[in-house]
Amino acid sequence: MTKNSGLTKSEAGNTGLVVGDELSLIRMRPLLYLEAMDRSGIAQLVEWLVEFAVRGERFWPYRSASLVVVEPLADQGYRITDNGSKLTNEGSESEIPSLTRVFAESLVGGDQGNLAVVTAFSRRLVVVTHHHQRVWRQVFVDGAPNNDIQCLGSSDQIGTAVEFWPSGLFSEPLPEADLVARLESFVERRGGLRLASEHASADAKALAWRITIVKTD
Repeated sequence: MTKNSGLTKSEAGNTGLVVGDELSLIRMRPLLYLEAMDRSGIAQLVEWLVEFAVRGERFWPYRSASLVVVEPLADQGYRITDNGSKLTNEGSESEIPSLTRVFAESLVGGDQGNLAVVTAFSRRLVVVTHHHQRVWRQVFVDGAPNNDIQCLGSSDQIGTAVEFWPSGLFSEPLPEADLVARLESFVERRGGLRLASEHASADAKALAWRITIVKTD
């Protein structure tokens, strides 16, 4: 991932957020960032969201997650939920929370750059995070904030849930077996993690499957 190239920036709505125009350029040159614009590219986006959640404190000043759950959503979407506190903000409530900056700010490389690529290749992405005794929600559409950050109320919890629907640029959906294999490979490379996959009941309203990743060290 390359660092900010100094491209022109623009404001998004009245949030005060500065969004890098590079997000549009990423969509124009997808193979510079993704393995392919097919099922493997979608699996790569899911892996990056899991990786951001579990990477340790030496990469980020806040506590990483010890539990990550990946679930399917309707219309070929995905929900990635964790119990970490990496998306937080030490400043006042009037400042832009990290959740908005890392998903839509100009690319700076590393984990944050990967999250910006997830945003760029999502037709819709919703982030809900608990921090500063509040629950915050931000919606992104086609790589940019679609509304102001919303405070949903008070909370004594930590954790983040990311729901995203891959862009229509991908040529095919991602089968469950491919995603399990991808995350099993990630767990093996990363070490200190355990993966379990399960299928829900035959109830049509229940989730078809769930992948759980737990830290073991």
